[in-house]
Amino acid sequence: MRPGEPLDKDIYDLSPEELRNVPKTPGDLDEAMSCLEKDHEFLLQSDVFTDDVISTWIWYKREKEVTPSACVRIHTSFTCTTTREKAFQAPRMRYSDSWG
Repeated sequence: MRPGEPLDKDIYDLSPEELRNVPKTPGDLDEAMSCLEKDHEFLLQSDVFTDDVISTWIWYKREKEVTPSACVRIHTSFTCTTTREKAFQAPRMRYSDSWG
């Protein structure tokens, strides 16, 4: 596995055209699993991992961590008051992993 050449620049100062050529890491777990499916030969070296172990691990991560997080629903509620100091409170958020 080769990480590539070092980038001796401040990425925040790069133009959009220059930034397009900078390699990026996966944006989420599902994208990381897709990248691992495509490129995992380095893990097979020295007989540390087998194809079966890698594919099972990818399946497990998608089944138990990627899919459930895609189904999380965010509930919001607003609270109003009648006092002059606080006429309105910001929404309170409650996270739930059920659709009920």
